[in-house]
Amino acid sequence: LGKARSAHQKRDSKHEELRKQEEAARAALNDVITSKASLEALRREARCDSDEALPEIEERSAYRQDLEKKRDDLDDKLRGLADKTPLESFLNEASAIDPDALDPQIASLDDWINELNVERETLDQTIGQEKLFLKQMNGDSRSAESGQEAEDLRSRIKFEVEQYARLRLASVILRDGIERYREKARGPVLERASRLFATLTLDRYTGLKVDYDDQGEPVLKGVRGDGTSVGVGGMSEGTADQLYLALRLATLDLFLDGREPLPLIVDDILIQFDDARASATLKILAELSERTQVLVFTHHEHLCELARKIAPASRLKTHVLPGPMIPR
Repeated sequence: LGKARSAHQKRDSKHEELRKQEEAARAALNDVITSKASLEALRREARCDSDEALPEIEERSAYRQDLEKKRDDLDDKLRGLADKTPLESFLNEASAIDPDALDPQIASLDDWINELNVERETLDQTIGQEKLFLKQMNGDSRSAESGQEAEDLRSRIKFEVEQYARLRLASVILRDGIERYREKARGPVLERASRLFATLTLDRYTGLKVDYDDQGEPVLKGVRGDGTSVGVGGMSEGTADQLYLALRLATLDLFLDGREPLPLIVDDILIQFDDARASATLKILAELSERTQVLVFTHHEHLCELARKIAPASRLKTHVLPGPMIPR
């Protein structure tokens, strides 16, 4: 009887445990159904076909929200700098400034501001001394003259302070103009560099794109034909050289738009290139020579032969520097 009672008690305990497990299973099933419905709603909202794509879309959405916040902060900052001037007029005026002249102007303004600060401190000391002297004087003509001098000093200080405020505001506007110029130039440079990189790598890479690392910092990657992206650390030494060359040439190409041409001088940039990629590079340099002078230094005779096959004789000039040939 005791064993039967013990067995009956265990059976009831097991039944209760089974009931709890069944309730937990039903709750878990409801959670699964709810989660699937939520995922389905998220997929519809994100316009994607798989759950695996949701995390990347969420990251892009967070990044976009961050960019929009930064944009709003910049708009508020610009409106504060513009004061009562219409924002469009303020931006046009700032954009009309030559970016290449900003750094020297800012340095000159900073020096001027430092000089004004030193002069203001000297004037403050002079005013203090004059006030002390006035307290020690009676009401004769010397006191009147000193009072006039003090008023002149106050007027001068007021002018200098206003001038300092204007110069400080100009410095801030110039710095913002530099940053806007960098952001404006990055897109065209990246687009031109992508085309050049594809040509230099014989279409092994189709272009370039800006990605972001774990810290949210922008990094440049090459895009292969199958759509995968590779960072500079994953490229061969020759491909990395071609990437840097594409960026340099794209920057120079953009600089030449509307400006006086500057010569391009390169030294043995084709050491890591095979003949096919060297030929593609020489073709790009030949096209660039239509816009500016290109000087290529090399000690490889076969590169001269490749250049003669690519560039027309009227455009290509080969110069051999004097001196004994040193065996390698």
